[in-house]
Formats: sequence, C-alpha cells, structure tokens
Amino acid sequence: TTEIYTLSLHDALPIFPWIAGFATARLGQSFALHSLATFAIALLLIGPPAFLLGLALPALLAAGGRRGREGRSTGRLYAANAAGSVLGPLLAGFMALPALGSRRALLACGALLALAGLGVALARKRGRLPAAAAAGCALGLAALLPPWDLKAAASGFHLYAARHEREGLAHVLDREQLLWFREGAQGTVAVFDFAGRDGRTLRTYAMNGKFEGSTNPTDMQTQTRIAEVPLALCPREPREVFVLGLGTGVTLASVLRYPVERVDVCEISPAVAAMAGRFFGEVNQRCLDDPRLDLRLDDGRLWLKLSGRRYDAVLSEPSNPWMAGVASLFTLETFQSMRAALRPDGVACQWVQAYLLGEERFRTVLRTWLQVFPCSLALLTSLETTDILLIGRAAPDGPEWRPDGRALAARLAARAAYPAGAEHAPSSPADALQGFLAGPAGLQAWAGAGGLHSDEHPVLQYQAPLDLHRREARLDRWLRLPEILEDCYSLIVGLDKQEELALLQSRAWLETMLALQGTPLTASELPDSSIEALRARLGRLAERPPGDRSWLPAFLVGKFSCFGPLAGKPGWQGVFAPGYPREQALAALTRANRLAPELLDPLLHLAAVLERGTDGRFGGPGASPSEALPVAMRAVEAAPESEEAVLIAARLQRTLGWTQEARALLGSFLERNPGSQAAGAVLRALEARPWETAPRPQERNP
Repeated sequence: TTEIYTLSLHDALPIFPWIAGFATARLGQSFALHSLATFAIALLLIGPPAFLLGLALPALLAAGGRRGREGRSTGRLYAANAAGSVLGPLLAGFMALPALGSRRALLACGALLALAGLGVALARKRGRLPAAAAAGCALGLAALLPPWDLKAAASGFHLYAARHEREGLAHVLDREQLLWFREGAQGTVAVFDFAGRDGRTLRTYAMNGKFEGSTNPTDMQTQTRIAEVPLALCPREPREVFVLGLGTGVTLASVLRYPVERVDVCEISPAVAAMAGRFFGEVNQRCLDDPRLDLRLDDGRLWLKLSGRRYDAVLSEPSNPWMAGVASLFTLETFQSMRAALRPDGVACQWVQAYLLGEERFRTVLRTWLQVFPCSLALLTSLETTDILLIGRAAPDGPEWRPDGRALAARLAARAAYPAGAEHAPSSPADALQGFLAGPAGLQAWAGAGGLHSDEHPVLQYQAPLDLHRREARLDRWLRLPEILEDCYSLIVGLDKQEELALLQSRAWLETMLALQGTPLTASELPDSSIEALRARLGRLAERPPGDRSWLPAFLVGKFSCFGPLAGKPGWQGVFAPGYPREQALAALTRANRLAPELLDPLLHLAAVLERGTDGRFGGPGASPSEALPVAMRAVEAAPESEEAVLIAARLQRTLGWTQEARALLGSFLERNPGSQAAGAVLRALEARPWETAPRPQERNP
C-alpha cells in the first residue's frame, strides 16, 4: 500500500509547491496561510507513507520469531532499524540523490519497498496472491510514469507564485529555456536562458527554485561590486583574498582584476562549481582556470574558523537569510571568524539582500556585524539595486575610517581588463560610492539597541521568513533609514569637486527614492508625508556645499514644489493643485536652470510653472506666458527633437498670438519626425482655427 500511494503521487510532486504558492497569492500576504498550506501539502505527501511505514516495525515485532527466541529476533529487528535510520539518510542524500536524482531515487525506493513487501508475503503461507498483485501494480505503475517537467519544478513557484499567476504560467515557462538541472545533498541547481526586456538573451541560475545570480545588468552590478568596492577601499594592498560562495563566478573574476597573489574560494555545492565553469565562463572570464585560485568544495564558515589562514580581504556573498540554512552565515560567530582571518587593516564585506527583508531584521544583522566590525561603512551596490554591502575594517586604531579618494581612484585605474564586467563595475570613486548610506556613527545610530543573531540565539533563522509575506519588507519602506543617511563626500578625503558633485546627485536621488516609498517618480499624486520629506531633505542638500553648486537638488525641490493639497482627498497632494507653492517652485527651478542651463528637464519644468497661475491652470492668476516662451525656446534649442519642448513652445506662441511662428515650429518638427501624432494634431488645429489665440490643451504632469 505504501509504495502504491507514493508512486501514484509521483508525477504530481512538482506541482505541490505551486499549490502552496497560489494559495498564498490568492488568500493574501499571510505567513500563517502559507504555513498552513505548506503543512497541508506536506501532510498529504508524507503523512500516509510515514504512517504506513511506521506500522512496519510493530508488525514485524508482532510476527516475532520462533517461540522461545523472541528476544533475539526483537534485538535484531531493532538493530536493523537503527542501522537503517543511520545509513538511509546518508545513502539517500549523498549517493542516491546526486547519482539518480529525486525522481529516480523515489522510483527506486518504491520498487525496493514493493519487492521487500513481496518477499515477506512469499515467505508466509497466507496472503501471497494479494501481496503479489499489489507489488505487481506498484512496479507496473513505476514503469509507466512519465518524466517530471523539470523546468516547472525548478521555476520557484513557492517564491514567485504571485508573479507567475499575474503573467500566466505558460507565458513564464515559454520565456525560459532550461539548460541544466542537477540535484545534490546541498540543493537543486538549475540554469535557465530567458529573454530580457531589451530582447537580449540573459542567463540565470537557481538554487532550490530561488534565482541567485544572472547576467541581468542589475545582478551584474551587484556581483562585480561585491568585490570591486571593498578591494578598492581596503587600506592595505589586497594580495590574498577569501571569497565565501562562488555563484556565477563574476565576483571571483572581479577579484582577479586586482594584483592579488592568491584567492581562496569555498563553495559548498559541487553543482554550483560545475555550473559556474560550464555556463557562465564567458562572463566570468574562465576564472576557474586562473592559477591564483584555490577552489574548495567545503563549508566556508568552517574553513575560515579552522584553516588558520590570514587574508587582506574576506568577501561573503551568501543567499538571502530566509533561505534554509543561510542564516548561519549571518551569525556573530561567523563574523568573528571573518575578523579573525583578517590581517590588520584588512577589510571584510558582507552582502545583505534588502528585498523581502524587513528593517528590523536588517538591524539585527547590522547590530551583530557592528559587534565585530565597529569601523564599518554601508552602501548600496548601486542606485538601481536594493543590495547592501557592509564593509568592515579590521582597524587597530579605533572605529574612525576616512578612506582616501585619491588612493581609491588609483586602485580602480590599476585594474586589469574585464570586458564582460567593465560596464557594470565602478569606473570612478563617485561611481563606486554612489549608493553610500552611512559610516560608523550613522550605522551605530541605525542599529540601535536590541538582540544579536548568534548560534545560541538564531533569531534571524525564525524571524526572516516572516518578511516574505509583508509589504513593508523592502528598502524603500524602511522608516529609520532616511534619518541616518550621511554625506559620503564628508567622510571620504581627497575627492575632487566633480566627484563631490556626482556623489551629491546620487544622494539626492537616494533621498527621493526613499521618500517616495515605491511610488513612481512620475506619479501625479503623492502623500503629504512624502512631499514634506522631499522638500525638507532636498532643500537642506541644496543649501549646503556642495549642493549649492549642483542643479539636481534645486530641480527636485522645484519639481515637488509643484504639488499642492488635493480637495476632497485629505493627506494627499497633486501636481498643480490649486494653492501649490508657486513662488517656491519658481525660485528652485530658476536656480536649477542657472546651475545647468543646458539641461532639458529644468527648462521644461520652469516653463510649465511660468505659464500657469497659482491655481495650476494655464493663464491663471499670476501666469506669465511671455516669460515662459523664452524658456521654452531654450528647451527647443537644447533638444530640437524633444516633442514635449516643441509642443510647449508652440502652445505659448499661439497663446501670445504668434500663430505663424507656432505653425512654422510644428511644421519643421514634423518634417524631421513625421510620426509625431501630438504635433500633427496641434498643427491641424492651428490651420483649422487660425483666429484663436488661447488653446486649452490637456494639462500634463511635469
């Protein structure tokens, strides 16, 4: 009965994670619902076989041996049961699973159970025919079962169910081409090709259904900068480096760009090591063949603790802390092993994925890290990602750390070529530090008081999975982060003025992203809290050096000063709503235009404010079309192919009665851009009603 039940569910096994995922997607973002669905599926799959197999030992004990030898037969049965309990997991996990895969291993197990049951039945005088029939049915079923759909099984429905349901299962699977699938004791590794947004073919690998690394530009930025940024910041020359985790090999290839003499890499999964060399060789520059590399298929945490080797840099790139077993790589003891393996003035870097992770969970990681590395910096790998790097210095002289921008620039300039990764790696100090969040003082304030994550108290292991089902578990919804942001250019010495301005602009975009809390930058309505935060924080940036020399903070202050309270919608503001602070918007946008007269966006926004009044309407009270027109014409000169600039200028010309000039401007634009429907419609309206002087176009979001 056990083998028939197991084999009958065999072909449905890959579908069960989808059921749990879809239950969560449909019933809401609830950890409890997800856990109940998972428990129900596990009970359905494992419960009956476990119950029936659990009856085997009592049944054998009841059958007993010969009369008078019950003790001996009972002892043998218990000895065999104990040996099977020890050898079974070893044989299944380390031999059967890697050699046969889970499907064949399950089939083999079912067949062995059927044969064992048949053997027992044949040894007895009664029940031979039913037992033989059951065994025959089980073996026949095993022979007829079709293979699993490995692509679907490796697609991560337990994590990506909502996206798969939204886009459609067939569409998602059609976009992916499964290249490789390998199972092992450490997990299941799959390699996919898929079509990117620009039509290019990208490659990714998944571990247990969770996508871990790819050739996607955002992932490439993270994978290169996990190595590039800490090595460039390292106070000592990095000659010997340790990397925990191989992944696609892109991080290792980035390490090898530097004049290192030795790189030790620990990768616990043989399948990942095989995959990196076979499928990502083009993007990792065949780094596994580099003679400076010592690749070990071992537990990196234990290696750091027991090897006794010392390094100039230790880089750790594990998966998300909510993945099974990964939380142990974020413990106090792991960080202490990293610190013990560093030479004085060496650096350690910990990658922390800030997506699907709540701020409180991150603060637990940060507190634990600062216990070992009080002299630390934190930064995003880039402004396009939500991946945080914690970079700690093994500082013999206290927690202060003032990296030298000139040394950073020199180290970046001395790197070897890396064609596949060069466009994603940092090109300058300002590029490397664009996602800077805070230095030692700011990180201490951010971490605050609270518990640590350790081997004895593994709080992260049990708390991190809760964030998978919380909408606020994303970087742009962390509440304390905006309060601790620090100016990178005030901590880094030796930066030139252009680099300071570039870092200031990065800071302004970061402030904007955090204040918007996931709302698109082009949104026409925003909460009061976002508008107030943007005006206050960006205003402060614009008033102090080097912000007083940069157009971006002033432009953003002007852009968000175009928002006013919405009638009938308390707590929200809208673009050009009546009562918006027009004078503040004009002052900020005028300043942005003075600092960057050649840029299009400040010109367009300034023209849009000038042609509207305090009520947000074209030609309303205080509007000045005559002042707006020269600004719009400068925008046309700066970007002659900008449809928006041409339409604004033509509208203003018509408003002022310059119909001939407006027709000429639109006609010239249409000669170069005959496909512009908006320009064509305006020109036709001008030709049909040349006597009108004040068009009423649809208002736009600036």
